[in-house]
Amino acid sequence: LFRMELEQHPVTADGLTLMRAFIAKNSLRFADFVQVWNEHKFYYVYWVGVENSVKIEMTETMLRLGAHWFLTEEEFFTKLSGLYFLYAVYFAQPCSPKSQIRVTPDQWKIVDPMHREMITAEHWDAAYVLCQLRAASAFSICYSPRLVHGSCTRDMQHIQQW
Repeated sequence: LFRMELEQHPVTADGLTLMRAFIAKNSLRFADFVQVWNEHKFYYVYWVGVENSVKIEMTETMLRLGAHWFLTEEEFFTKLSGLYFLYAVYFAQPCSPKSQIRVTPDQWKIVDPMHREMITAEHWDAAYVLCQLRAASAFSICYSPRLVHGSCTRDMQHIQQW
């Protein structure tokens, strides 16, 4: 869970703190995740008075973080925690249009079996959360889980500095 190699971004440490607190609860209920989210005041992450491009960058970093936990970790508990994190970040983001959760075709192949496993194990919270993300078209099947060429905003900023 904590060995991931995402770029160092201040919001990554906040996400790790949130996940550690949720894992310490030893619960698979979404209501308990929301309680931890609120206890850590994670909803304030978007209240910073920064430019929209910074909010987009923060959102994309958090979505990559959640996708890492959901799609690459081996423990079922960590996967569900990552799914809850993705759901909370995706629907809380102030970006318009919403940043999507980027997944590769190989990563996407595990989603359906995992959904069946959730239903078989009667983890209804997790199954509902995954259905809601799918219904909202939150996932984008891409070549790479990260933009390869960078964002247009960063490119424009670089050009303006010239």
